[in-house]
Amino acid sequence: MEKILVHTCCGPCAIMPLQTLIKDMYLPTAYFFNPNIHLDNEFRLRLFAMQEVSKQYEIPLIIEGNYTYFEKIKANANTTKEERLQYRSIVEECVGFLHTHMDEEKFNISVTKILRKWENYAQGFSSFHIDHLQAENGLNQNPHLKMNEELQVDAMAWAMRLKEYKEGERCKLCYEERLYQTAYYAATHGFSQFTSTLLYSRYQNHEDICHAAQNSMEKVNKEIQENSLQNASPVNFYYQDFREHWQDGIDLAKDWGLYRQKWCGCALSRMESLERMAKREYAK
Repeated sequence: MEKILVHTCCGPCAIMPLQTLIKDMYLPTAYFFNPNIHLDNEFRLRLFAMQEVSKQYEIPLIIEGNYTYFEKIKANANTTKEERLQYRSIVEECVGFLHTHMDEEKFNISVTKILRKWENYAQGFSSFHIDHLQAENGLNQNPHLKMNEELQVDAMAWAMRLKEYKEGERCKLCYEERLYQTAYYAATHGFSQFTSTLLYSRYQNHEDICHAAQNSMEKVNKEIQENSLQNASPVNFYYQDFREHWQDGIDLAKDWGLYRQKWCGCALSRMESLERMAKREYAK
């Protein structure tokens, strides 16, 4: 059986890829690296769901952050912390943001209604789960996972950098950052292959994910060759289309009582998801 590093974006999306890899006689290790997720509480809920899935399959779960990357983003964003916090407050209110697009009282009521649903749904998973997660993993003591306001500010810096890009274009940059980090970790920790649970989601761009993964593999292998990285070896991208198991994953996530998020991860996807849902609610 061969080891494989599996980048995981969340618990529900990891179920079927992990199950499939195990059936195919692989030994997967889950790698949770998703610095784009906003807000702080949302990050915790998704991480806890991933922890539950790793327990179900009895596989290792590596939790990692890379805030050097975010420091670079913030340095190039030409914004102060106060400006980023102000932008965050606009996102969190959401109604004010969408009001600039649709000056309709009923539409704003629809937005408020959906926000309340999101909040009530998340609260059903939060209290015990988050305390348990922090205690078991020592997240408050982990300098790479700053579970406080700074995590939110970092995520907003990411959103501000990408806010001029359309949904599909900015997602390419998000794929590249996460998959490069996965490929690098795999190459420097004894894994000959890596893959991602992003390949399970019907909401992600499959071709762009594969392109980002291939580029990440080539970049890491080139760095290994040119820099003679100690204890590193070339890594390959393992491709499999996990989307055929879409409904099976949803059914198991419900059976296991996992938190199932309502948007991709970043603050911009949160706004776009809210706007689409509000339009449907308004149309009713």
